[in-house]
Amino acid sequence: MALLQRFRECLHDPPAVVNAAVDSLLARADRVAASIPEAGRPDELDVVVAGSGFLSLYFLGVNTVLTRISNVKRYAGASSGAQAPFQLLLTGERPTLTSYLVHGYLCSGQWLPSAMLSADKHWRALGNDIIDANKHELGSLDGKCFVSVTHIFHGNAVYSRFSDNPELAKEAFYATGTLLTSCNGMWSTDGGVTRNEPIFSEPQEGGTRQQLVVRPVRASLPMRMAVGYTLEQAVHAIKYGQDDAARFFGATGENEAISTHALALVPHLKELQPG
Repeated sequence: MALLQRFRECLHDPPAVVNAAVDSLLARADRVAASIPEAGRPDELDVVVAGSGFLSLYFLGVNTVLTRISNVKRYAGASSGAQAPFQLLLTGERPTLTSYLVHGYLCSGQWLPSAMLSADKHWRALGNDIIDANKHELGSLDGKCFVSVTHIFHGNAVYSRFSDNPELAKEAFYATGTLLTSCNGMWSTDGGVTRNEPIFSEPQEGGTRQQLVVRPVRASLPMRMAVGYTLEQAVHAIKYGQDDAARFFGATGENEAISTHALALVPHLKELQPG
């Protein structure tokens, strides 16, 4: 648990190099977002994030720009594609970026097979920390963060209400990254196994809204980063996501459906029904 303790200490008092990197990334997001023409800025969006391990760093970059040019109404995701929005909505942009950069700072991109044996307890500890510290903010997830979970004997379910059940919030968070856990009284595992892109699929009352589907594994990043990365690689991946968001929304007019390697715009609003 030595690494986990160091991780907690660095989150409480981030190293200067991490703080400087976060400051730079947020300032860069402001500049990149300002460069996107008004015609390319959707009024509001839903965002669907595919599971991708630590390649979700790319999504974090996309999101720093997206939230500056549009009103993101809801996120849906599986695996790390659910964990990152969960953490963003619950703790905020800066703390989330800091936690990912601290991980790269401490681990220096190393990944050991033995880490598989401790991954579950570390993931649970992270979930416990952020949920216990932000119980009063769980309402920020309700109807805004849709988490795909694989119930081993009962198929896929999607959860989106947590404010009245902090334990379910923890269990759903565990199921975004642990090999085997219990969620809602059922043996469960990573939601990406059964529904890696939980796209909203039922019409919502009141009109239409586009969905931005983010697939970080299709970004041109080293696949090894899915299991480990350095601080420098994290910064690069986030910048890459920022630049892709700028290119994507700078190249399309409002309500026009286009696709790039890692980003796709679905033109019709859909409603994902929680399980």
